Amino acid sequence: MRRSHRVLSAGRARRYFRYRGSLTTPPCSEGVEWIVMAEKRQTSPEQMAAMVSHLHDNNRPVQPLGDRQIGLVAK
Repeated sequence: MRRSHRVLSAGRARRYFRYRGSLTTPPCSEGVEWIVMAEKRQTSPEQMAAMVSHLHDNNRPVQPLGDRQIGLVAK
């Protein structure tokens, strides 16, 4: 089982979308598995500050879906 799936299975995540894509910052490498939660989660201001401290600018616009498949995982 992939690490991301183990983490999601251990938590409260019951529904999420996943798809293969690429990084949004240079070098825009492919082979990234994106996971998007189906339901919103609340975060504290401290959690948001910690996350933002690791983010960089999103350097490219939304890309066409092409032949990628988006799967809904429901537990």
